[in-house]
Amino acid sequence: MNSLEQACLNHDVAYAVHKDTAALNAADDCLVAGAAKIAISDDAPEYEKQDARTVAAIMAAKSPLKLGVSTAKRCKARGKGRLC
Repeated sequence: MNSLEQACLNHDVAYAVHKDTAALNAADDCLVAGAAKIAISDDAPEYEKQDARTVAAIMAAKSPLKLGVSTAKRCKARGKGRLC
């Protein structure tokens, strides 16, 4: 498992454990910071740096929108009878 995969796994675990939007947004911010650090790392291979730049850009765009919404809230918002 490379550094970016570990950062993404930590983000996924945070989403599984925490349900409040503030904690989910904090997990997004941590992933942005981790990916940005990997993107400029001298130790990471070029493919990992490129992937890290992509992840950092996507998550940085998402974070100010405060889109860290738990699965349960997304499912409830979709209404009954719809798959989540």
